[in-house]
Amino acid sequence: MVAWLLAAVALAIGSCASDSRDEADVALERTVGEYFLGMAAERPDENRAAMARIVPTADDFAALLPASAESLWAVWGPEAARLVAEAPARAQEYREALPIVAVRTSDLRRDAPLVLARSLAFLPPELPVRGVVIELRKGERVASAFVPVRGRWIWIWDLERLGSIASAPR
Repeated sequence: MVAWLLAAVALAIGSCASDSRDEADVALERTVGEYFLGMAAERPDENRAAMARIVPTADDFAALLPASAESLWAVWGPEAARLVAEAPARAQEYREALPIVAVRTSDLRRDAPLVLARSLAFLPPELPVRGVVIELRKGERVASAFVPVRGRWIWIWDLERLGSIASAPR
């Protein structure tokens, strides 16, 4: 069953990628597909590993925003630990949503609402910030924001908070 799921997802993701696509977006689409499969796996250690691969670490925040890393990690660190620990509880939900039909990315810097634009201003301007739409057999899922850091894509949920945390007096 798992082999069939892997093949189905690989085909779906492969059909989304073309030579004209940005390499970073193709890599993000692959990351999201692998995450989804890991979350749908039968084994709890695979669910936790899938979540751990995309949540930020203290070192990720240190690389992105060294001056605010400690404050950011104080907020996102406990949440990341909870997401990893609780990942197996969501596995059945992911299994029921398979297969993935398509994965699409969008540039969150383009036409960002004011609250998001404020947070984006704290990130390096050349850093891609992407949203993701995962088309599934049973509807869609939307996730944002993903940024590349230290050779991988990470998910920074509720990115809108970043600006207020980064600008707070220390």
